[in-house]
Amino acid sequence: MNFKLIAIKLGEGLKYDTTINDINRIASATFDFPLTDYPYDSITSSRSQLIYSWVMTLANQSINVERKNQLLNEFVEGLTLPNNNLRKLVNGLKSPNNEITRKGIEDNKTQLIQLINEGENFIRIMKGIDAGDKSASLHKYEILQWLDDVNRWTVSNNCTIPEPGNIFNIVLWDQPVLAFVLRVTHLLQSFKNDLKKDIQFEYDFALSFAGEDRKDAEKLAECLRRNKIRVFYDEYEKAEL
Repeated sequence: MNFKLIAIKLGEGLKYDTTINDINRIASATFDFPLTDYPYDSITSSRSQLIYSWVMTLANQSINVERKNQLLNEFVEGLTLPNNNLRKLVNGLKSPNNEITRKGIEDNKTQLIQLINEGENFIRIMKGIDAGDKSASLHKYEILQWLDDVNRWTVSNNCTIPEPGNIFNIVLWDQPVLAFVLRVTHLLQSFKNDLKKDIQFEYDFALSFAGEDRKDAEKLAECLRRNKIRVFYDEYEKAEL
């Protein structure tokens, strides 16, 4: 988990919604360790800096990842209202266990492909507007919502994308916005390529059974093998066990 990136996003998202006293009060009620100062030159808000320091202090504690996740969630829940998107951001980092499953990887790829498709659609619309297409329309909030979704995906996958800065402040869209969306979409495509190098599983199924069920397990294993399904069955693997 990229605690530094999470700390920056939490500080930025909460700097107008909380106070120094509230941050320290909730941190003291959540954590059983003292604050260590982690100055970060790019942070200009004292509240953002305080949140950043608390999260980085948590990140550097000698406790397991599950406990860090739990404490981070408690800290954010204490600082936010139930419908705050920052809760969704942090909750998205929780996992019921440490095992990486094929379904989890495929869901991750599906989300990424959806984000890429949305980015490519925005690019087509903006290029159409540039070319004089009167029927094409695009609103600022659509791209901002997309960027919010991209941010959540990248944080949960320890990736980073460039910050948009103030390019959306003047008009609904213009050439800098088009260039930015192109850049982000290109980065997402590179993340997709990296995912292809992800974990490869040796087996599709592993058979676990009681001793008295071995005959049934053997029949099932043979059936799976005949249908070209990779199965772990202890009798097949005796040389390896």
